Amino acid sequence: MIIKRRGYEMIPLWFIILVFLAVLVLGDRSNRRFRGPNFVHEPLETVEFSNSTGAVISCSAQGYPEPSIRWERRDGTPVSTIPGIRQIRPDNSLTVRSNWGVLTPRARSRVRIFQCNSMASCSRSVRSFPRLIYDEEIERLRKLLEDVSSDEETIEEETEDSDNEDVFSEHQSESEEECRSSDDETTVLQQSYEVHVSDHFVIRGSTAVLQCQSPPAVRPFIKVMLWLREDGVSIGSPGTIGDKFNILPTGELLVKNVVPSDTLIGYQCQVHHRLIGESKLSSTSGKIIIREPHSSLPPTITESRPIVRAREGERVFLPCVGQGYPTPSYRWGRRDGDRITSFHLGERILQKDGILIIQQAAIQDTGVYVCELNNSVGQDKAETKLLVSAPLSAKIDPESQTVDVGKMATLSCRVMGHPVHSVVWLKNGSPLVANGPIKLVSRDILQINPIRREDSGMYQCFVSNDQEVVQGSAELFVAGKICSQFLVLVISLLQSKIRQLMYILLITRRLTVLNCSFH
Repeated sequence: MIIKRRGYEMIPLWFIILVFLAVLVLGDRSNRRFRGPNFVHEPLETVEFSNSTGAVISCSAQGYPEPSIRWERRDGTPVSTIPGIRQIRPDNSLTVRSNWGVLTPRARSRVRIFQCNSMASCSRSVRSFPRLIYDEEIERLRKLLEDVSSDEETIEEETEDSDNEDVFSEHQSESEEECRSSDDETTVLQQSYEVHVSDHFVIRGSTAVLQCQSPPAVRPFIKVMLWLREDGVSIGSPGTIGDKFNILPTGELLVKNVVPSDTLIGYQCQVHHRLIGESKLSSTSGKIIIREPHSSLPPTITESRPIVRAREGERVFLPCVGQGYPTPSYRWGRRDGDRITSFHLGERILQKDGILIIQQAAIQDTGVYVCELNNSVGQDKAETKLLVSAPLSAKIDPESQTVDVGKMATLSCRVMGHPVHSVVWLKNGSPLVANGPIKLVSRDILQINPIRREDSGMYQCFVSNDQEVVQGSAELFVAGKICSQFLVLVISLLQSKIRQLMYILLITRRLTVLNCSFH
């Protein structure tokens, strides 16, 4: 009987060990089901809006457990709600609006730096690239209000005093100015404006260039949609190439080989304001005025572009327009070091008078192009730098991995697109500093050797150029080496206990049989 009690005393140990192993296995599986946050909707790089409409900036993420969303300033402090100006919706979208009353000379350009941070349990988080909200003052209104008393306060200025941590003066550092060009939300005061076309003087036989002129404050948001004569006859839209008229993608109207009959009628443009959706016809029409040459004149380039930017696959226009007498001829070449080499004109690369047209632009078309004007009494040159870019994309490989403590982990940021100006690594939403076991093997490859338990988390690589910023993210799990060794020890002890238990059960059974035979 005593032996039987001992046998029963061993059963709870067996049961406890089984339960312990089950907890380890289930805990490990639960760990593997955990998924760090990833953005579903990341804030756009550029959001433009007028003060009458405002803007809604979305940010959402997915993961397990469900991550929380927080809007922050650049220093990590949370973004507060300002009634009528800024609000965070229940769906985590950020609503911004400029609710200005009277502008005063004290009003200035303001820059707010916001970013969306998605956080989950276990200190895992991912962060969007800092977004800048840039409120651009209207210079014309500023000048009109120069006589307004300086002690007048605006709604926006009162807001700034109570929320000055996210306000910067217009004298921002160069680094923030550079960042502003690629990631900003621009607020523009809605105002009435006029568009007009000025007269253009040109030598007989040369090309006249008519421009659709608008106020500087609205110019970035105005697009020329159509050119027409003042009698209502349509000429064409941007990109039109013809025998008499060419219209550049930037909106200029080129009238070739000007003769006296071209001066009899004026030209008007029609524009579209993309923020408020308004279309408008120029209030004035411009005319061509011919200058009769009395002697030979060397050519002079009057219209060219120092830099032209294009996306891969787009049709590119490199304009070059000049005057002279006799009428000059145009020739395009490409700079190769100190030399200027000619290239074959065909279906993909065309020349229409002074305009060089490249169909389906490719990355290899990036370079410096030289336009030469020549006539019998001289020449003139102009250079245009063409920058062809391809959309950026970034992905970290592998997207998820589990590595034992003491081993090595490698994260590769797979980058596509052109150009790539910088690659920045973050861990759990904070800049990653390469030191100790954390090393940047190259700009795109991060290596951790030996890996530590605290290296577990979410990793991001931000890839940027002067036009866009993209990111890739990955999750790194660090398995406890001590836990693994302990599990091996438990299993070995369990095997020993099983052998002991089977031996005891066997002896107990034999004693029970002998005990029964004595009765």
